[in-house]
Amino acid sequence: YAGDFRYAGMFAFVFASHLCFLVVGLLRQVARRKSTKAFFVLGPIAFLIHPTAAVMLPVPFAFSIGIDQRRWRNRRWALLVGWCAAVLLINFLWLKPFFEYVWLKTTTELYYQIPGWNGLVRLLLKPTCAIALAMMALAITGVVRLSKQGRLTIGLPALAAALFMFFIAGWGVYLPGIDQMEPGRFLLSAFVFLTPLAGVGTHWVIGALASVARGEESRGALRSCVVVSIVLITLPLSLLESKAFYRHTITTSLQPNVASMVSEVSSRIEPPGRLMIEDCHAIHYGDVHLPALLPLITGVEQIGGPYPHTFLLYYFTSFRWEETFGRALDQWDRESLQTYLSLYDVRWIVTATSRSMNVLAGIVGRPPDWSQPPYAMWRLDPIPSSEQPGGSAVVDSGLNRLVVHGDASSDGYFIQYHWVPGLKCSGPARISPVRRFDDPVPFIYVEPNGAGVVTITY
Repeated sequence: YAGDFRYAGMFAFVFASHLCFLVVGLLRQVARRKSTKAFFVLGPIAFLIHPTAAVMLPVPFAFSIGIDQRRWRNRRWALLVGWCAAVLLINFLWLKPFFEYVWLKTTTELYYQIPGWNGLVRLLLKPTCAIALAMMALAITGVVRLSKQGRLTIGLPALAAALFMFFIAGWGVYLPGIDQMEPGRFLLSAFVFLTPLAGVGTHWVIGALASVARGEESRGALRSCVVVSIVLITLPLSLLESKAFYRHTITTSLQPNVASMVSEVSSRIEPPGRLMIEDCHAIHYGDVHLPALLPLITGVEQIGGPYPHTFLLYYFTSFRWEETFGRALDQWDRESLQTYLSLYDVRWIVTATSRSMNVLAGIVGRPPDWSQPPYAMWRLDPIPSSEQPGGSAVVDSGLNRLVVHGDASSDGYFIQYHWVPGLKCSGPARISPVRRFDDPVPFIYVEPNGAGVVTITY
């Protein structure tokens, strides 16, 4: 299950889970009047790496403070308040735009959703989770050993955190707010916090086996087996799992058929106009998120993407079989689809699946201009400037800059670029958002006020 994070580019979450585990331990040191430098450095960094630290830390923090409550005097509380302030200050860099643009977020209903305890149990009982189940058994053994030794309090923060993460993973889909965090991911965090308890259990198991083994040679062989097992469980087995499940471990180049398609597309398109490419699963592009790379390779603007199932309002323009401009591809007719293609100035369409290719050929009314199954490409006839939705305005685009050449005598016109709060333009012109069709994101409307050239920046 954790292999999905590696595949989906979620290394930051995995790293933050381990870092949060370390920060909880550092909090215990703060209570014991030891060095606070690492706590003040690594704590804010955990939030900076991944915001879900706000979910992973409160429960173990509360149990840790409760256990050491006699040590938490005024100075300790002042340090903790200062730490919270440091977290907010350091993370203000992303917190400000996050809350400013949170309205762009749409409902997340796809990734890492575990439907209740039944789904959680079914997942853990899969053969690939044998190591995870073994870790749970060792953690339970560790809890029992600590309880018998009267030392369970030292493991309570980790145990409480793990149980909370299991709850969030299994029931998070039913909790408002948490359900938008892809809560199934917290299953990995639960096992991270189980680690010290599993370590106690492992120590007891090794001790029990050593007591049975006869002679120093047997004990040495036992230790060697444990070390080798730990080594094999980590990197080699994860690479083997990745190779078996995803058919690759890591790639730095495009597969030959994908490279050939990219070469053909690059040679057939050029500005002006935009490319619309099927934004499907990476497996259709040789396990590469190709739509994210094409604008850099081709130099041509592209609508949709750059990643399948991006839960933002801007994903309305993405091209998938399941949904294209708000409806399934096979629900479009030629005239209606052409209206939207004109709105976004689409000149080329690339499909990556035979299903989309066949349906699109029926809608367009002709076979593709180029095809190399499963890939196909259509070139659409350019729209006369007099019939373009944006009129005759010409836009030169660059990094954080749109230079609009339009009719200075016009009362106003819109350009085929989406509006973003915070945009500003050169005077005396004015810009404002304007809606077009069903697109949930408005376009930019320009009131030139006598200006023939208008520069728009963020």
